Amino acid sequence: MTLAVLFLPPTENAKASLEDRIASLRQEVLQLEVRRNELQLARKDFEVPADAVRSAPTSEAALLSLQKQVLALVNASSIEPTSYGGASFSREFQRKTVFFDFEVSTSNEELLLFLNAFEQASPPVAIASLRLRPATVRTGDGQVFAQFTVWSFWSAHQ
Repeated sequence: MTLAVLFLPPTENAKASLEDRIASLRQEVLQLEVRRNELQLARKDFEVPADAVRSAPTSEAALLSLQKQVLALVNASSIEPTSYGGASFSREFQRKTVFFDFEVSTSNEELLLFLNAFEQASPPVAIASLRLRPATVRTGDGQVFAQFTVWSFWSAHQ
């Protein structure tokens, strides 16, 4: 059995359409490169507000300050902490940061109140990740287990 393959050159309309699409894509690439350069320049000029930076002599002191602040928020609520400790996070920042993991078990309502307290925290505490799942031990409806990774900027010169 013989199989013959026939190659037909593209029609002039198809060829013109492809050339127009290539030109359009090249223009889009140029626009994206210009926008990327603008964003890189803007990033260099960006300064983190002074009140968003935790002042501490060392990263260990900054981490301890962050842990104390978060645990004070936990203790001010009726949330039950189950664990806490150091964290690793793959995000790179141009400023120094500290990270902290902790886990809590609580009701949905208390978790929402707790998250609201995070929004009011000073210096600000950012949530890098939050994982939720139903609590394994049910003490009532709507119980959740929450794993947080939080972070904060810090500086020895404030």
